[in-house]
Formats: sequence, structure tokens, C-alpha cells
Amino acid sequence: MGKEVGLEKCHSEIEERERNSLASPFKLAGGIVVCLDGYNAILTAYLATTNLYQYKDGKNKVFLYVGAFTAITAVLSTVLFFLRGSNIY
Repeated sequence: MGKEVGLEKCHSEIEERERNSLASPFKLAGGIVVCLDGYNAILTAYLATTNLYQYKDGKNKVFLYVGAFTAITAVLSTVLFFLRGSNIY
């Protein structure tokens, strides 16, 4: 009975160490994703306003479509930034 308890304890300690060693890289990767997504949101917002302003001046439909697409992307990137950023420990 003593060997089984000892083996269970040893296995649980090994599993705990494995979980801890895997958690750290995922936290780092999550932080990098949040930073990159924050820059993506800023960049797409810039592109959206630039294209929509060019549409206002020239009435070229291409600028309207690109501006609308980048505006949607900027909103989604901002939402993802706040959702993913709140999950990093």
C-alpha cells in the first residue's frame, strides 16, 4: 500500500510540474498576441479613416469598400484585444 501511495504522489508532482512548465509559454504567447492585435486595431482604424476620407473627396467606390472592410476589421480587432487581454493571467 505504501508503494502505491508513493507512486501516486510522484505522478501527481510530475503532472503538476508539466502543467506549470507549459503554462508559462502560453502566457507569453498570449501577451504577444494582445500586443500585435492592439497594433493591428490602430493600423486598421488609420486605414479605415484614410480610405473613407478619400471616398468623401473623390466618390470612388473602391475607397468606400476598402474603408468599410477596414473599419469592420478595426472594430473586431479592438473587441478581440479587450477579450484576449482580459484572459491573460
